[in-house]
Amino acid sequence: MIGRDADYEVAQGMLNGLPESELRLLEATWHQLIREQTMLATTSKLVIAEQASHAIQLDRPDVIVAVVEEHIDQMTQAIQ
Repeated sequence: MIGRDADYEVAQGMLNGLPESELRLLEATWHQLIREQTMLATTSKLVIAEQASHAIQLDRPDVIVAVVEEHIDQMTQAIQ
């Protein structure tokens, strides 16, 4: 699972005029939910994409590629 950078998301929201306290509460809740989702499978791993907003694929495509490549490597090793 890949999560966004909470501090980056808060900063972006503040640039759009949203209150910091509400943004921090939202991000804390969001990150708790993704941590809980990660625990649903023993092979899950949470990667936080630094300097990425909700649009991780646009902000940090390198993180997406790295995680997919790692997953492919793990699957390849598992079937050998």
